[in-house]
Amino acid sequence: MKPVALVTTITTFAAALTLLPASALALDMSQQQFIDYSAEQHCLNQKLWDQPAQLEAELIKLEEKYGISEDDLDALDELTAKYNADATIQPQIEEKALALCPR
Repeated sequence: MKPVALVTTITTFAAALTLLPASALALDMSQQQFIDYSAEQHCLNQKLWDQPAQLEAELIKLEEKYGISEDDLDALDELTAKYNADATIQPQIEEKALALCPR
């Protein structure tokens, strides 16, 4: 590939990336990872609802475990909307949460 063509290709790719919302690039979470994360989050909320400081600390650890930062919260909201549109996801989250945190 000629240098000019390479520069044009790189420039085109970079321009295409700028059209994507930043949140689309920020968080890469599979459907199964989303189910696991959501189930663990649900379980923590169930266990620690009356201990807000400890709940907050554990939720931060959970976010770190799944590589979620403050910059990823919009992307997480988008994933939540996307996966909640699939009627099969919520039962999987509930089943996994029940296994992690039996009543």
